[in-house]
Amino acid sequence: YCDIGFVANVIDIPRVEHRPLYVIPGVCALPPGHRLAKRDCIKAKDLEGEAFISLSMEDGARARVDRIFQDAGVRRHLAIETPFSAAICALVEQGLGVGIVNPIAADDYRQSGIVFRPFKPEVMFHGHAMFPNHYRADPLVDGFLTVAREELAGFEATSAHRTERPRRRGV
Repeated sequence: YCDIGFVANVIDIPRVEHRPLYVIPGVCALPPGHRLAKRDCIKAKDLEGEAFISLSMEDGARARVDRIFQDAGVRRHLAIETPFSAAICALVEQGLGVGIVNPIAADDYRQSGIVFRPFKPEVMFHGHAMFPNHYRADPLVDGFLTVAREELAGFEATSAHRTERPRRRGV
């Protein structure tokens, strides 16, 4: 039994309900020293022919990313596929390609040398809180969720405008 869970992709699970938690534009992850690293914003056409590290087909963001490149007529070299934005960051850090990632997952890599830039058109990453369908108000869970929403709001407000981590309260 769990009081709360967090997921990126909502799936129907018996006796579980979900509520939206965040919608945040993804960022483009570039290896240190990449030719596009000096740009303020990366566009789909900029990544023509690049080795691209992609999310797995099971991730809803993958279809959104693929659609943007298809609509722009851009052909990428799909080099590696992984189910996690954090894994994309680790692979980008090794110089194996570029990728579009959830800025929350990218947060652990801000000091790694990876260059993160806004990506246009925006690819939205979604997060949801999950609860048992018999959920009763619990002050601890509600308080935790309030703090989580406040922290995530910093990403929503800054992800498209800055490439550094939003400052936490009291830090």
